[in-house]
Amino acid sequence: MNTKLNPYNSFKVTLVAATLTVSALALAFHTNPKVEQPVSAQNTHSEYGIVSLKMLNDMRGEAVVNLDGFRLEITSFEVEAHLDDYGVPGSEFTNVEVVELGEIKVFDANGNPYNDFTDYQDHREINSMIAGYIMKHRLVEVQS
Repeated sequence: MNTKLNPYNSFKVTLVAATLTVSALALAFHTNPKVEQPVSAQNTHSEYGIVSLKMLNDMRGEAVVNLDGFRLEITSFEVEAHLDDYGVPGSEFTNVEVVELGEIKVFDANGNPYNDFTDYQDHREINSMIAGYIMKHRLVEVQS
């Protein structure tokens, strides 16, 4: 092992090692061009807001909802209310769940009728907004 280092041989060994390293990195790194996803209802976020909500009795009501600048008039909806708690004494509250949405009439910003374009996700969001609004303003209470 008493070999004398030759600058020419050291340069060749370094060059070969660098070439192998760069080749291995080049083969391991693949650039895939990004394919643009088409814009669809599943990957766009809508903005919801309750314009008005009126309870006709303890189980039925009607509401007007804003959905991305369109006005949705919900002619009727039904709710179920039951007592719930967080598992801590004194944390009882009335939990509300929307069980049925009635007919939805859609109007544009000028008040012109529009075809109903709502889907399952919109209905879920509308249900949770209505239930949250009712619980926040305590429009329905269950007596224990």
